[in-house]
Amino acid sequence: VVQPAVSTVVLINGQSVSPAANSNCRWKIPFIQETIVNGSSPPPAVIAVTETWLKDYITDAQVSIKGYNVYRSDRDKRVGGGCLLYLHEQLLVKEVTEYNDQENNMVGCYIESSHTFIASIYRPPDSNSTGFSSLLSHLQDTIDRISENHRMPDLYILGDFNFPGIDWKMPLSYHSNSVPDFFDFMDKNQLSQIVTKPTRGDNTLDLALTNV
Repeated sequence: VVQPAVSTVVLINGQSVSPAANSNCRWKIPFIQETIVNGSSPPPAVIAVTETWLKDYITDAQVSIKGYNVYRSDRDKRVGGGCLLYLHEQLLVKEVTEYNDQENNMVGCYIESSHTFIASIYRPPDSNSTGFSSLLSHLQDTIDRISENHRMPDLYILGDFNFPGIDWKMPLSYHSNSVPDFFDFMDKNQLSQIVTKPTRGDNTLDLALTNV
């Protein structure tokens, strides 16, 4: 029996994917192409990257991956941060939305044919609750707008949220003023957090949320 191919979604904490000549990380884009894309069958439908560390003088062409379109939110005025989405070129994007307050970043894409919304998010460890709440409000407004006939789209919210205080086995225990708004957002959109192992040390900082 031949099993049908299953599309995959990949989340990467890039810790800089800068292609600049003076960057020690310029090998990472070719690594994504050769290992994650070329090494998968079929290749991932979506690759979300956080902590891209890109600036606006770096063009999309410099971070391109064959067979994918790239959508970015760069943090220009601070070191680090930023996020992007690589979407397979067969996915036709109807709407792109971005949030950038030079602290928090989000880029999201709506694929009308499958009524799916995908977002990549970066929230720094020192983010204040106001900025992150504004990001969530922007994201919620986008989800509400693309909902058709009150039917919620399939959601994939991926990112580096830097909430070390959340124990996902006992999520009511936390140590951040931003967490209640985050949990409210999850509840409203019927989202489950599906990363089951720590992503840095003993903490699960990189999260994948979905209502599918």
